[in-house]
Amino acid sequence: MVPLDNRDLNYANYFVDGRHSVSQSIDYTSHSTHRLNKEELKQMLLSPDYVQKELEFGSQGEGV
Repeated sequence: MVPLDNRDLNYANYFVDGRHSVSQSIDYTSHSTHRLNKEELKQMLLSPDYVQKELEFGSQGEGV
């Protein structure tokens, strides 16, 4: 038998009383973070070792 979980999760900190640190947080959206341009995206996608190995060996079957 699984025992009852009777913890107090205290959601009042978020929904009733409010917590200053939570309410001051900035949402993580595409407008609040750095967006990659085409060249940055290309560099990021080509940087993993397994991608480099696949590009090097291709369909020879010697890659990852």
